[in-house]
Amino acid sequence: MKRTQNTADAQSQASESSASSGRASGRKSESSNQATVGNATRQIVRVLYWLVIIAALWFAYLNINPYAQAVRYIMDGTLDRTFFGWLLQLPIVGNLLNFFALGAHWLIGLILWAVIQTIECFPIVLKHDRSFQRAIINDSDRNQQYAISEDDDPAVQWLKRWYNRFPTLTIRKARNLALFAYTADFLICLSVYPPVDGGVSQFLFVVATGQFQLINWSNVALMMTTLFAFEAIVHMLFFLAHITWYYRLSRSAA
Repeated sequence: MKRTQNTADAQSQASESSASSGRASGRKSESSNQATVGNATRQIVRVLYWLVIIAALWFAYLNINPYAQAVRYIMDGTLDRTFFGWLLQLPIVGNLLNFFALGAHWLIGLILWAVIQTIECFPIVLKHDRSFQRAIINDSDRNQQYAISEDDDPAVQWLKRWYNRFPTLTIRKARNLALFAYTADFLICLSVYPPVDGGVSQFLFVVATGQFQLINWSNVALMMTTLFAFEAIVHMLFFLAHITWYYRLSRSAA
């Protein structure tokens, strides 16, 4: 009887050991699968990141071209050709000016494009900065709001309005400046990539009369690409950055 009980205990222990080993093996297999999926996700995000960088460089070149052409048009119309031609005849100065003239419009166009794109993308950057947003929200909650009375002096009313909206003034100014930059960007692209030959008035006439076959859709596509492609890439880069951040956060929490 005692031998039978010992045999049963041994079988029970063997069964528990086998079950425990099976659970450990299952956890190891699950952990291995998660690591494999995590590595694949990380590789995909890394490849997408570099593809987006390459696309950003290509679209940057396309976006700089209208600015370079606009700068060349302005330089051709404003430079004193007589005086400039005389300078080109000088031995050393002329060589330097010739070298500079070959890429001056590209350099100036690059600077102008960089300034406008920075202003356009600045609200996007601020929107993705959590510390900046938290500081504005906290300051706005703590900020004392002054009631504006009709009996107040106009200057005091203006000061109260200014003070009441001061916490959100930065983001408001950034959005207004971005709108101004988009307007300037649109006008530059419109001059380089006109959708219809004949200027803006002809374009409005074509749209009003429904003669859409006269529209140069290639120029329209180039204009839309110049206006919005770089901002879309900035959004994509932030999206990939968020994926990378939460991926690392999930691994550290596990």
